[in-house]
Amino acid sequence: MFKLRRLHMITITQKMYENQKRYRDELVQAIEQKVKGHEFKKTSGAYGVYPQRGAGDYMMRPRIISGIVTLNQLRGISAIGKSYSKGWIHLTTRQAIQFHKIRLDDTWEIMKRLLDLDIVTYGTGGNSIRNITCPALSGVNPREVFDVTPHAIEATKFIFELDETITLPRKFKIGFSNTEEDEGLATIADLGFIAKMKNGRRGFVIYGGGGFGSNPEVSVKLSDWIDETQILYPILAMKQLFETHGNRENRNIARIRYILKNLGEEKFRVLYERHLKTVSVNDLHKIEHLEDVKDFSKQVEEPMHGLPNTISRIRQKQRGLYSLYLHPSHGDLSCEQLDQLLDMTEVFGDRVEYRLSITQGLYVRNLREEQIVVLEKTFKDLIPSTRLEASIACTGANNCSIGLMDGQNLLTNLHTYFDKKETLPFIRISGCRNSCALHQLAPIGLEGTKLKKENKTYPAYKVYIGGRIKREGTLIGTHLATIAEKNIVNMFKELYILSNQKDCQDWDTLYSKYKEDIEKIIIGYGGNVNDA
Repeated sequence: MFKLRRLHMITITQKMYENQKRYRDELVQAIEQKVKGHEFKKTSGAYGVYPQRGAGDYMMRPRIISGIVTLNQLRGISAIGKSYSKGWIHLTTRQAIQFHKIRLDDTWEIMKRLLDLDIVTYGTGGNSIRNITCPALSGVNPREVFDVTPHAIEATKFIFELDETITLPRKFKIGFSNTEEDEGLATIADLGFIAKMKNGRRGFVIYGGGGFGSNPEVSVKLSDWIDETQILYPILAMKQLFETHGNRENRNIARIRYILKNLGEEKFRVLYERHLKTVSVNDLHKIEHLEDVKDFSKQVEEPMHGLPNTISRIRQKQRGLYSLYLHPSHGDLSCEQLDQLLDMTEVFGDRVEYRLSITQGLYVRNLREEQIVVLEKTFKDLIPSTRLEASIACTGANNCSIGLMDGQNLLTNLHTYFDKKETLPFIRISGCRNSCALHQLAPIGLEGTKLKKENKTYPAYKVYIGGRIKREGTLIGTHLATIAEKNIVNMFKELYILSNQKDCQDWDTLYSKYKEDIEKIIIGYGGNVNDA
């Protein structure tokens, strides 16, 4: 019998353990029958195991619940990385970690070690309810409506006990946000919750039917407010709607956004409300208690002055405390660096917390002034100083079996050329149209593709501009041009020259005043396969 344990504030039940253990049987059968990697993916994907480029290489994605991870779990993750993934871990764009270049034969052994850390991989890929996003600064953000961490945890508890969560028509993504900035991606989720107060009560605005990849769509508002005790009903209602009306024949049009597109907003809302009424009839899933979040503010003396905010340093709403953002290049963090970080922060005491971001990074929270100063000096190579340095690129063709372009290499070239130059914006680069880096949400986004010209094919990127995420204001970027890879850096050079000519110190100012000039430069490179 599997012993019950605590996972953050979540109990790993016997059911969760049995779900995870089924992978072992599937693996043994696949090895005995010599099943090919792309065939085994149909089964292994639900457990977060995918084949990578390279003979026999695989990736595994443990479920780091809403990015919340403990020091002991990070130590265990580092040990696994050193044993199985060449001493590295990868931080993702959905608050998780990945082990790259592991062997298929080792996957069950890794899962057993993760279970000892109270971590599962069940439901981290395939046609499942994926990791629920929650802003990494929820609970410490001075601008937040309220902390949505307990709600994301309660929602995760709930889905772990549901049946048929890995046999949906396609993936199902849920997000919680604590501010108008929507850092939990609620307005592009299959189902999203944004914090809102009403008559002194905590609750949420509900969104649904959004998603990115091919044919991206912004979510539509489904409810202007529900009480925080009612959040499980929309999850169950949307799951039932998806199971009943999702397309199981064609996975390319199987996401919830296609149901919305086919029905239209009005009919989709009526359908959602019908399912919501059905699942709410007996009031079985009302949340009676949400665990309180620790407040360390009384334990810290407020400094006389205090450090200012930067891209990587954030003053918390708790007086005298800070969060530090670490952003390893391409999200690849060496286990050696991770061990050093843990050794240093462990002596700071139990107050320190760790949260994974949606931008291939890690936040260390609840730091005192003298502590964050020491960390900034020690880990300066992991700390971005400009928006461009904080940019992200998915793993791309370097590892991903479906990636068309190596966006990480391109991002490295941009960093090298524009080192410490502050004008260029935060950019997102996806290796293909799947939009793992959410490139259509960035001020400038790039999507790996191929450019056909005179019966020849060239590596290229689709260039998008003007994307943003915000409650009531999320915009999908406009595709302006498809540009040969070799000309992308030159395009950015011209944009930088434009900013100097117009004496603009930041991208937002340049874009608001000289949008037509920016568009002219980008469009001018479109379709050109010659050296610029």
